[in-house]
Amino acid sequence: AGISQYLGSTHFQEVAFVFYNLEGNGYNNSVATDPFLDEPDSFKQLARVMSRMWASFIVDQTPNNNGVTDVEWPQYSLDDPQNIVFDANVTDLAYIESDLFRAEAIAYIHSLYNTTS
Repeated sequence: AGISQYLGSTHFQEVAFVFYNLEGNGYNNSVATDPFLDEPDSFKQLARVMSRMWASFIVDQTPNNNGVTDVEWPQYSLDDPQNIVFDANVTDLAYIESDLFRAEAIAYIHSLYNTTS
């Protein structure tokens, strides 16, 4: 939506998707813009996926019983850390990626506290 992938979703933008707020109520003000305004139908489809995943998590303790996507949200593991990425610009509206974001910086911070002195 004109925002760099590096920045990702800005604060509060995911809420409209999670609560299926397709009208964007509460967003057209000085600090937020309607995330669905002038966007393709894939944004509404993504809202359906996200809201169903959250409801599935509440009811079944897993987001994967949502009935709308075959993309499986993996359980997080330190042995194989993975995240789900929601993206209205890809065919399945979501994909899984390795959680390597800032891995080098995080390893450095850990090294500061994992010394044996």
